This record gives sequence, C-alpha cells and structure tokens, in this order.
Amino acid sequence: MRKSDAKYITNGDIVALKSKCDWTDVDGKIAIDEDGSLFLNPSENAEYVKVDCALGEIRKFRLSKFGFEGNEVYQTDENGDTAPESDKKR
Repeated sequence: MRKSDAKYITNGDIVALKSKCDWTDVDGKIAIDEDGSLFLNPSENAEYVKVDCALGEIRKFRLSKFGFEGNEVYQTDENGDTAPESDKKR
C-alpha cells in the first residue's frame, strides 16, 4: 500500500466501529494514538466474535499504522496467577 492510500482515522470512525461490533469499554480499548495510528487492546475476556469484527472493520480503513496488543499480555504462571510485568517481557 502506498502511504498516500492510507486513511486518517477520526473519532467518528471509532464510534461507528464500536457500534457495528457491539464493542463496549468492558471489551477493551480502541483508540487513536498521538501519532494518528489506531490501537486495539482487547480485554482478557473480550469475545472472539467482537475482536474479529473489530479487526475486520479496521482492515477496511487501509491504515499505514496499526497497533494490536493481544491476549499474550494476560499470561499466567503455573499457579494460574497473572505473571508479573517483568516476566512477560521475556
């Protein structure tokens, strides 16, 4: 994709995406970063169908920058406890 083909995302686009995918704050964060890129961070318990919908809609935006933080951030240790931040970066 050429950089000139990339679309600038507006807050209206985010509102429409959330409405179409029935996305709520409980499902995680969809936001525009300071550099104009879109960022998706689903919550640990976000429904697959909602995340799939959001990713499908985001793909239609033809973005040049997109950040996705998946559920690997919710890793647990052998006891089922959430792993400390320092362990997640390994």
